[in-house]
Amino acid sequence: MTSPASPVDPSRLRQHVRAQMGFLAAPGGTVWSRIHFAESLPVPTPMTWAILQRFLSGRGGLGLMYRDLGYPAHAALEQRGPYDLLAGHLYCNLSREPLLYSGWLPLEHPYALLRTNPLRALAPRAVRNPARLGPWFWLFLPFRLPFLMLRSVRFAQRLAECGRSFATRFRQEILPAFRCATERERSEDHSALSSPALLERLEFWIQHTLCAFARESLKPTALAALALGRVERRLRRLLGPDPARLTSLRLTMGVRPEPESDLAGALQQLAAGTLALPTFLARFGHRASQEMELAQPRWSEQPAALAMLRHLEPQPALAKSTPEQWEELAAEAGLSPAQGRELTPDVEALQTYLALKATGRHYLMSGYALIRQILLELDRRAQLQGGVFFLTPEELPALTAGKDLSALVAQRRADRAAALALELPPVLFSEASEDFAPPSPRPTRPVLRGITLSLGTVEGRAVVLERFGEAHDPGAGDILVAPALDSVSLPLVLQARALVLETGGVLSHAALLARELGVPAIAGLPGVQHQVRTGQRLRVEGATATVTVLAG
Repeated sequence: MTSPASPVDPSRLRQHVRAQMGFLAAPGGTVWSRIHFAESLPVPTPMTWAILQRFLSGRGGLGLMYRDLGYPAHAALEQRGPYDLLAGHLYCNLSREPLLYSGWLPLEHPYALLRTNPLRALAPRAVRNPARLGPWFWLFLPFRLPFLMLRSVRFAQRLAECGRSFATRFRQEILPAFRCATERERSEDHSALSSPALLERLEFWIQHTLCAFARESLKPTALAALALGRVERRLRRLLGPDPARLTSLRLTMGVRPEPESDLAGALQQLAAGTLALPTFLARFGHRASQEMELAQPRWSEQPAALAMLRHLEPQPALAKSTPEQWEELAAEAGLSPAQGRELTPDVEALQTYLALKATGRHYLMSGYALIRQILLELDRRAQLQGGVFFLTPEELPALTAGKDLSALVAQRRADRAAALALELPPVLFSEASEDFAPPSPRPTRPVLRGITLSLGTVEGRAVVLERFGEAHDPGAGDILVAPALDSVSLPLVLQARALVLETGGVLSHAALLARELGVPAIAGLPGVQHQVRTGQRLRVEGATATVTVLAG
């Protein structure tokens, strides 16, 4: 008989988090922020986190992608990436994050600046701090300067060549090869394999999906970010900061994924009855809400999860961005024809790679679903009822050898339940003492200001999801208020008139979905899910990044 798991004392858990933060903090202080990857996977199970740690390290897909682009990851990230798990909650460590791409440049997220304005930590930008280079660098700079200049030229040439050629290579070589491999594996009968063979297959698909393929599928995200940076910098010189920001966002409104990975379009067709469910599941059955969590069932396993689409009302599709539309937008912004033509290559690169970003994610998830299927077969054989996701890959050989790990699974379930019950804010500071205060009271002021993810102005009734992934059957016209949304929160987004989020960046999945569908979206509002009530009437203004509480 399995012994009951020991209860976890919340106060001891908070003390453990504080001690862990002290151990992980850099000498000058560290900020942890729920951004990037942590937006869509706030509380991973042990198996998910153990597998994804490799993916997020310097030797995994994330680090290898940066290395291919000429940004060699720091040796400190070889085993541990830029993310930490604090009491079961995933955070980006802003002391380590620049080490992925900074190379020899002294990039950092300044602790003191973020401490005075925590909102910046929800959309941080690393800045240069020459003091980090040390006296020896400056002493030998005259001798190093020619080599540094040559290195910079080669680096720029490498990035430019990648930007020109990668889209074609990705579509014509990388995607077809990976698609064929995943289709072959899906046709395999995993129940017929021995346990050692299953473990070998698991290791292969972790390596093939999260290292080899992720190395390529993440490049559209990086190349889109680089193109967006170039566009914003040029527009800032021509138009000024605010017009440049709004114009660059308008450039990405209506950008859609490649046709075979256009999940939003397929869901709309499914709801309208023009796409049969079996056809939809054949194309998108490997996707799911909270799909980076391996314990989460895929749509092919639980088609009933799509039941909320029965209430979906047809929405007019936003026209896809085209070069001709860019010319019109450039004229509206006051750019001369010559200035518009100068920006056109970067605009086209931005729109191309934003579309391929979603396509890369779509195919990455097909390999990720295979990892889940192999784990489910191991779980079935051990009769753990989902307990395999509370183990780690290193513990699987003992499991397949017959060792009883049920007590360990029970304890980890209890630990995760305690972690889920612990309210942690979206930003943590290593030297702060108030990080674990209860959620902020509802605001007395009626206007909240955040970060614009998608343009537009609407009014509607608020529907609040206090936790990521919370079930909700939305009504048409709702303004969805949530901590974050992942790339497959589409059934929610398709019904919403606007999104108001605690976390999310301009290139986050929620932002791309919102702009693809023409839905206004604002993020960077810490604790917003505790500050707005379901039923209140809100006005969301993308251009000014404001949310106004009108009534209720």
